Amino acid sequence: AEIVWGDVRDYDSLLPAVKGVDVVFHAAARVMPGWGSWQEFEASIVKGTENMLRASAEAGVSRFLQVSSGSIYGQACCRGVPADESTPCELAFRPESYYDCAKLQAEKAALSYQKEGKLQVSAIRPGWVYGPRDRLLTDRLTRQLQMPIVVWPGKANPRIPLVFASDVADCAILAATSDRAVGQVYNVAPLQEIRLRDFAAAMARAL
Repeated sequence: AEIVWGDVRDYDSLLPAVKGVDVVFHAAARVMPGWGSWQEFEASIVKGTENMLRASAEAGVSRFLQVSSGSIYGQACCRGVPADESTPCELAFRPESYYDCAKLQAEKAALSYQKEGKLQVSAIRPGWVYGPRDRLLTDRLTRQLQMPIVVWPGKANPRIPLVFASDVADCAILAATSDRAVGQVYNVAPLQEIRLRDFAAAMARAL
């Protein structure tokens, strides 16, 4: 592996990273939902993706994999019926959904490059990703479960689209290398029903 330092907000810094590359896996983003201004999310996610797309197209990259997010469905996921790839996104523009709105705009930009024939693009929409080095979901839940007394407020026990990090990686590789995946978008989530309390209980047993 060769490390090339760059910043998705700086177009010129991306050119050395894509030179001579066959496939780009674009996963860079500001990743803490609800933290920061819209300008910060827009700069890294929306404009950063546009910079990566432009640099990849100009470098003659053959395939571009856009790592989007299942969170772009917004309220469409809150009706008790799992969303599929054709489910319309229902997002309200507010601080807690800046990440989701930016991811949706970035995905649209990537797919527009596909429609215009500039790049061969595929996209994946992972659900709740957990695994090694996860600081958003697993780390928070682990610290809560390690407290002397664990309190679960209310009776809520939502269904969660939980998916392990290496499974997301496998799906990304398949989407980025299969000819059938060109121009397609794929949800990355489990088929079986998983409830948040069951996941927390399993983590507690493991701890």
